[in-house]
Formats: sequence, C-alpha cells, structure tokens
Amino acid sequence: MLWEDSPPASPSPSREPHPPAPPSSLPVKNLDSQPQGDDKSASALDLSHNREQHVLDKHVKRQMARQMAEEARILRLEEERQREAAEEAEELNALREFYTTKWKKRKTDINEAEAEAAAAAAAAAAAAEAAALAHNNADEDFVGPLPPQEARDAAALQHYGKALLPGEGAAMAAYVQSGERIPRRGEIGLASNEIDKYEKLGYVMSGSRHARMNAIRERKENQVYSAEEQAALAILKQEDRKEKEERTLAEFRKIVDRTLGPGATE
Repeated sequence: MLWEDSPPASPSPSREPHPPAPPSSLPVKNLDSQPQGDDKSASALDLSHNREQHVLDKHVKRQMARQMAEEARILRLEEERQREAAEEAEELNALREFYTTKWKKRKTDINEAEAEAAAAAAAAAAAAEAAALAHNNADEDFVGPLPPQEARDAAALQHYGKALLPGEGAAMAAYVQSGERIPRRGEIGLASNEIDKYEKLGYVMSGSRHARMNAIRERKENQVYSAEEQAALAILKQEDRKEKEERTLAEFRKIVDRTLGPGATE
C-alpha cells in the first residue's frame, strides 16, 4: 500500500514531451503555386535587366554623341584656326606688297624730288650769278656812294604819313583803293556801305562821339586820303609827261623826215 501512497515518479528529462509550437506568422509556401512565382520573378528580372540594358544603351549613346560632338568641335576649331592662319598670311602678303610698292614709289618720289631740287638749286645759282653780274655792272655804271638796300626797299614803299601803326596805313589804303569807307573802331556787325548809308541819313556812330578819338581818326584818314590822292596825281602826271614826250618825239620825227626824207628816222 506504500506503493499506492507514494507520489508518482517525475518523468525523465529525455522523455519529457515537447510543448506545442506556436502558430507561425510566416506564410506557408504552397507547393502547388511555386512555378507561378518563379515565372513572375523571372519576368521581373528580365524587365529589370532590360531596363538596365536600356539605361546602359542610352548612356553609351550619350557618351558616343558627346564624343562625336567633341570631335566635330575640335575639327571645326582646327578649320577655323587654319582659315585664320590663311587670312593672316594673306594680310601679311598684302601688307608686304603694299609697303614694298609704297617704298618703291617713295624712293622714286625722293629721287624725283632730289632731281627737281638739284635743278632748282642750279637755276637759282645761275639766276643769283646773273643778278650779281647785273648788279656789279650797275654798280660800275653808277659813280658815288649808295644807300643801304633796306633804305632803298623802304623808299620804294608808299608812305602814308607819321603817327601810324605798322601796316595801318596800307590797310586803310586798301579800303580807299577799292572805293569803300574806312571802318572805324567799335563798328561791328555792319558793313562799311551800310554804315555810310546810315551816316548819310544823319545817324552818328558811337566811335565818332569821342572828340579826341574822332580827331585822331580823321587825321589818319586824311593822311591816307592825301597819300592816295598824291599817288593818283603822280600817276596822272607821269602819264601826261609820257604823252607829252611822245608828242614831242613825233614832232621831231616829222621834222627829220621832212628835212632828210622819209625813213630817215628808222
């Protein structure tokens, strides 16, 4: 009876039953549908491979296009460089030809100018020699001292009196010789004939109001008018003297022809 009251013996560890496995959350592969999944993965792999191949082909084509464009650009640059080199060579040849022609022409002009200068110098030397010879002959004909050349040149000029600025008398005489009114100081904006017309109407110019300036102006104008009148009278006297001499000579020829016969005075 002790056997019945004793606790049951513990089971052996090796014989302990395994607990039931929990339900798994992983899908259970269906052996019947396994071939269909393989086809999808294969098609997906083919599609991915085709896409990668397409991308690779596009990349290769792009690289080839870039390479061709670069080669075309290099060829274009080389052609432009050759064309520029040819243009520069043409410009250099044109410049060389231009300057060569210009230098030849300049050399010819220099030679012609030198020849002309030599001819002019020879002509001037001959003229100076002839003038010196004539001057020596004239000096030999004249007996007595001569005034300096400057004094003789000054004596040849016409004098318009004293108290005139250099060239003032000749400038005023130019208006007198052309028959115009001598302009006065301060008369700006009107011609001499217009001022003369206004003065004849009774207007008085501003330069004529100052008594001293007006007196000086009148004195200078009178000097010039007197000198021009004297020159004109001298010309008239010279013409009259010449006509008188011609008449006298004609009378003498008539007397000689009448006395000695016609043609004796020839």
